[in-house]
Amino acid sequence: MSTSRPQGIDRQTAEHLLDGAGGVDPGQLTRILAAAAAPGHDSELAGEETAVAAFQAHHLTPVTTPRRGQMIKSPLARLLTAKFLTAAAAALATGGAALAASVGALTGHSPAPVHPGASQYPSTVQATPATQPSRGQTTAGSPSPGSTGGGTITGSAAVLCRDLASQGGVTGTASPAALTQALASPVMSQALSNPVFSRLTAATGEAATVPDYCAMVLALPRLPQPALVGDLPPAVLGQVLTTLAPPALATMVTSWPGTPLAQALTAVPAPALATVLTTLPAPALATVLTTLPAPALATVLTTLPAPALGTVLTTLPAPALGTVLTTLPAPALGTVLTTLPAPALGTVLTTLSPTPLAQVLTGLQPTVQSRILDELPASELRQLAPTVLAKLPPSVLATLPTSVLAKLPPSVRAELPASVLAQLPVS
Repeated sequence: MSTSRPQGIDRQTAEHLLDGAGGVDPGQLTRILAAAAAPGHDSELAGEETAVAAFQAHHLTPVTTPRRGQMIKSPLARLLTAKFLTAAAAALATGGAALAASVGALTGHSPAPVHPGASQYPSTVQATPATQPSRGQTTAGSPSPGSTGGGTITGSAAVLCRDLASQGGVTGTASPAALTQALASPVMSQALSNPVFSRLTAATGEAATVPDYCAMVLALPRLPQPALVGDLPPAVLGQVLTTLAPPALATMVTSWPGTPLAQALTAVPAPALATVLTTLPAPALATVLTTLPAPALATVLTTLPAPALGTVLTTLPAPALGTVLTTLPAPALGTVLTTLPAPALGTVLTTLSPTPLAQVLTGLQPTVQSRILDELPASELRQLAPTVLAKLPPSVLATLPTSVLAKLPPSVRAELPASVLAQLPVS
């Protein structure tokens, strides 16, 4: 049996091959190295970030391999191996197509074609956290109770929030109450110092508000620290609230105390505020608005655009509507009523019972009273209790239709101007 071996190449030839110098035999190794070192094309560069992320996530973990039979004994072979791996890593960072071509040449099989702009790696690459979850903790892909699923916030942020809650000792099957308790744990401040959760602290501006943010992202029924909800950035707070489904939104906001509730609702941008209030079911909306202190209630209602304001006030049950309107300071009350579209204004005034209606109307300036009543058609004016209208100044009553004035008590009609009385039917 022959024991001869193929003649190798000397160090100088190997250096020429690796450096791409001309004048050497253009064999298979030359083609492989040329393909690996070639500049990437546009179609190859399209997947650069994903390829690098995949390489870092899956190939930078040290792997222990048996030493026997694995050591590269020849100094020249070690040199070739080192330079080839350097070229391969460069090719991978530029999309991996050049390396794939060289592998095809080495194995005798051509790689599958890569379409322009297509990545050779999965579209989502999950980085390995700096600290691995202990037994019983959730992983980034595990489901969690209360997750709203989808959406800008509830995608990657929900994954991070579930992992953060797992630092408090809960599992992937934990109840919403257990998740809330975990987010309220004192270990959260230490857990949030881990760079893995830096996106959460960047979103909220500070670590202290991350547990409340995560509770809203995960649609939990309560906040771990409701007193801090008003410290969230207004845009972030508005965005996360508008992603919640009506039942989850109602359960959450009705659990907030008055002061944090006022801080939150007066801070969110007007479009988000309108979405939140018009999304709430009537009972929850009544609870929220009647819980707000008068200054915050005035700010909230005068911030709403006319259509949203009309929807909010006409959704309220009569008792809550009366409480809301009689709580408002007179200037805010006048602004609210004069902002309402005419159909909504008629519904609001005719829904009120006589006592709060009289309190609302008599609390306004005469000019505002006239403006409001002028907006109502005669059919709705006639539904207003004469005892309520009787409390209005004669100057305001004089602007009402005669069919309405005819229902007023004689003692009230006697105070009307003669020109108005002359138009009334003789009783």
